[in-house]
Amino acid sequence: MKKATKIMGACLCSMMALIGTGQMAKAADEEPAKLVVATYLTESDGLETNIWYKFSQKYTELHPNVTFEIFTTDSDSYNDKVLTMLAGGDQVDIFWPHTIPNYVNFIKNGYVHELNSFAEAEGMDLHEAFDGMEEAITYDDGKIYAYPFAQHVWGIYYNKDIFDELGVEYPHNDMTWEEYGELMEKVTYGEGASKVYGGHFQDWPACVQNIGIASTVHTVVEPDVDYAFLKYAYDMVLGWQDQGYVMDYATINSNNLSYHSLFVNQNIATMYMGTWETANLIGTAEKGGLDFEWGVCNAPYNAQEGGKPGNCVGTAELVCMNANTKYPQEAYDFLKWVATSDEAAKIAVEAGNAPVNVTDEVVSTLMKSPGVPEEIGQIFEKTTFVLETPMDDAAQDAETILNEEHSLIMTGNLSVEEGLAEATDRMAEVRAE
Repeated sequence: MKKATKIMGACLCSMMALIGTGQMAKAADEEPAKLVVATYLTESDGLETNIWYKFSQKYTELHPNVTFEIFTTDSDSYNDKVLTMLAGGDQVDIFWPHTIPNYVNFIKNGYVHELNSFAEAEGMDLHEAFDGMEEAITYDDGKIYAYPFAQHVWGIYYNKDIFDELGVEYPHNDMTWEEYGELMEKVTYGEGASKVYGGHFQDWPACVQNIGIASTVHTVVEPDVDYAFLKYAYDMVLGWQDQGYVMDYATINSNNLSYHSLFVNQNIATMYMGTWETANLIGTAEKGGLDFEWGVCNAPYNAQEGGKPGNCVGTAELVCMNANTKYPQEAYDFLKWVATSDEAAKIAVEAGNAPVNVTDEVVSTLMKSPGVPEEIGQIFEKTTFVLETPMDDAAQDAETILNEEHSLIMTGNLSVEEGLAEATDRMAEVRAE
């Protein structure tokens, strides 16, 4: 019996040795995991200055077992390209949905991997990590499919040189929208090609609709929504357009004019824009393409709806992983690193992006970037923060409807009342399906 036990033990040892040797040989033969990251390049951006390129370079430096391929496209076609790649089964491991409606669409199509199981396995406290933002991006099934690595709020960017030349006081955090209109009038001057517009509203629906959302009274996907709450915002922006304080929608849209180029070329004195523009301006300044000083402050508040200074509307920059990635653990580890590590936060802040938790240190780091003004901290002095579009299965429907009606209203094909009533009826039909 003892002899048999010894023989069996010897056999088991031999087998374990062989298995161990095989595993070691396999591990030695394995190449590093290669993750494909999809991103887009802006007009002020090259590959080497792109934040995802910087993330990947730093991560490989820290984790040599993971390498990256960066897939790039232009910003306009980014979401369509990523959707096509995911639907076609192409390898794209890490991507960012850019908007909440896109994020919801990715979830509904089964393209993104839930992250709760990874967080639970390592005992991660999502609320502690993301300061409540995780609640805003949790889907109806109670799961989270992305981590926020940055946030953007809408504010007023302004050209200090123009205000100084005209002797006009800079925009500030305590303005109402009516006061902002008066300010735009003071810094609008010139005629024809040399005209400088006092303000700028890009042709995106959010540039008008956020005015009605920021007071936190309404959302664009609330139950039984009546989009008449946006009438105040449309009447105001169309009025400024008629008075010549802002460039008209049709000119911007038909000529595909860029807000960034208009600002950098000093065709506009101010603009209502998200804080991603800070990253654009840093990139332009680094290339020597910025020859004036700029400033930024909170967006004006909607006193008509009981709004207060510091009512902010914005977006969360989310990072997702493919539900069918070949490297789920490696992809998750990178995704989590981007969203929670000090190293990634430093890269993001130096590029002009603000993390979910904005500290004095973050503001101090931003101020060290080329051309960034000391007022940069003002834009993060918020009393309330709401997402442009909250999580909802009908988010993409709302976005499509409002995009279409926005164009008809801004070009005068429908009155404000007609366009908003049509949007309301169409959204009611979506809810009824």
